Amino acid sequence: GAGYMISGLAIDRPSTDYLGLFGKTDIGSVVRNLTVEADMRGRDYVGGLVGWEVGGTFTNVYVQGRVRGRSGVGGLAGVNQGELRETSASVRVEGTGKWIGGLVGWNYTRGVVDGSSATGPVRGDEFVGGLAGVSHGGTIRKSFASGDVDGREGVGGMVGYMVGSTAHASTLRDCYVSGE
Repeated sequence: GAGYMISGLAIDRPSTDYLGLFGKTDIGSVVRNLTVEADMRGRDYVGGLVGWEVGGTFTNVYVQGRVRGRSGVGGLAGVNQGELRETSASVRVEGTGKWIGGLVGWNYTRGVVDGSSATGPVRGDEFVGGLAGVSHGGTIRKSFASGDVDGREGVGGMVGYMVGSTAHASTLRDCYVSGE
């Protein structure tokens, strides 16, 4: 990103999955020092920056604007299986289904969110969180959420639903919430 800002990015594809500035990023991908101003509308796995982050690293990335979809919707990433470090989203996030989060919809197996934040309002149906809709075998640390969160089931100021297993524990450490 070299410190640049992408402004006025608008994608309106309500029947498309894996939607963002990047639809998917894979293992080894690196995005850093970038600001994105986005207005996104897709179906499943929609983010202001990436729909599905498979295993790369995002550092010092900021997203602002609005992101809408059905399930797996997040201000920065729809799904995170990589590392989000020192990232933030000031995004109005709206989903009609499940896994809706201010920063990431679904923090999935081995996904790491570290030193990150979400400050916009979040609205969804099921598993809705100020920072992450669901954290499934992932790690969230030194992060905060300050947006208001609204949903029907599994609603949390930080995370809507946390689940882990013996192989992949879910961890939440040194975080705080200030929204309603």
